Amino acid sequence: MEVKNVLVQLEKCTGGLLENIPDRSEPLDIHVSHQVGIQQLEGGTEVVYQLHTEVGPRPRSLFYLQIDQSIHVAFTDPVSLDRVREMAYDLASQGANALSLLIANLTRELIGTAIMVPPQLNQREFKVL
Repeated sequence: MEVKNVLVQLEKCTGGLLENIPDRSEPLDIHVSHQVGIQQLEGGTEVVYQLHTEVGPRPRSLFYLQIDQSIHVAFTDPVSLDRVREMAYDLASQGANALSLLIANLTRELIGTAIMVPPQLNQREFKVL
């Protein structure tokens, strides 16, 4: 089994400012979490990972972001759903670089400061649905 092609698409992005402003004497504790749904297409050689990411300070204050991406993966041979689930983190991570850049640009627009998150998914907060 080999990956033939990966296509990452931004599906939806929402965000906004919140009324409660955190204490500026302490750094923001930015929380990033991910949920991924999996859809295996007919024939078993194509999979779509629907990645939903939420970003914002903890406790909830200042701003929030919700970003939905689709990661389309084509394999050379059919792959079982169990194997697709096992590979979810690695394959969904294909969108992490774009996600990191998007978060920085959106937070700069929302709060005037670019929040930089690592160009990788937060594995501790990664859930496969």
